[in-house]
Amino acid sequence: SKWQFKLPSVRSTKISTRIVFSTALSAITIGLIGLMFYVSEQQKASTILEERHFTQAQNTAQIFGLDVLQVRRFQKDYISLDSEENAKLTRDQIAAAQNRLTELRTALDQEEIAGSFTVVQDALTSYASLFELMVETAAEISINQEESFINSFRETAKVVEKDVGSLKSDSTDLAFSEMRNYEREFLLFGGARNIMGVDKQIKRVTREAGKAGAEPNFQFEIADKLEKYNVAFDEYAGSKERFNALSEEMDGLYDTIAVELENIIMFAMGKGQEARTTLATMTEQTKIFMFSTIGIAFVAISILGFIIGRSITTPVNRITGVMGKIAKGEYDAEVPFTQRRNELGEMAGAVEVFRNNGLRVNEMT
Repeated sequence: SKWQFKLPSVRSTKISTRIVFSTALSAITIGLIGLMFYVSEQQKASTILEERHFTQAQNTAQIFGLDVLQVRRFQKDYISLDSEENAKLTRDQIAAAQNRLTELRTALDQEEIAGSFTVVQDALTSYASLFELMVETAAEISINQEESFINSFRETAKVVEKDVGSLKSDSTDLAFSEMRNYEREFLLFGGARNIMGVDKQIKRVTREAGKAGAEPNFQFEIADKLEKYNVAFDEYAGSKERFNALSEEMDGLYDTIAVELENIIMFAMGKGQEARTTLATMTEQTKIFMFSTIGIAFVAISILGFIIGRSITTPVNRITGVMGKIAKGEYDAEVPFTQRRNELGEMAGAVEVFRNNGLRVNEMT
């Protein structure tokens, strides 16, 4: 055939060898397809793990956000309730948030988001330090602490109230009442105006006590007690302002953490979505590639099988045709393929022997 003449080295190949070669080539093709499928599945598995990793990191970031929210709630409860239990809860929650942040930073060890992690870590550390300062400052203004400034000026005010009451002076009583009113206004609302009001009324009480005919020594005693009251009140006012300033600074740190945490969560979401998109694209490309490869392999194996089959059936048909002629007595028919060194050559050689024997018998008769 055409292929046989173009590939003379194949013409003498044994038929069994051709079949083995075809089978081996088919097996290799199937093996390569399987290998490509395995590699593709490994890549998909890696992408799935990556997507799950970033999804878990996103969940961890959200849990960290809840941790910070709990810190905030416990801190506000501490401010409103002035409870040591809430202070402990706040400290414990800060520690839990710091541990969660470390876990999150390990999971998202990416250069793009490193700045946000640094900001959050610094803010959380500063928050913890400021809270300890807040606890110390709260002890100075807490009614639950015996030696706090608020208890000091209130106790002194009670003593002064008795002294003022003993003077039986309406103007002195009025000045003292206005002093306490400014005090209460400051306790409720704060403000420099109320502090100045207390200072002003302290001086007025002293003057009115003198006008009421208080003896000089008694007047000095009232003045000393009012000075003690004033010092304690000013100390309280200063501590209260520091306490409020700490609270505002912590509010700012919380807002900073919230902003940067949003960036971290969005980064994790973006990476997860990127992995999901890659997985979908990879799956689609794998389908196309696999179907294309299987189709090409099927066509190639079919063509190869056809060629090998034709390389066997065509010579066999020619030899069969020559055998038919010899059987009819046409001994001059040429037997093809006698030079081949395979099964076809052996068949052709046997037919050649049969033809020669026929010629000798024909010559003898």
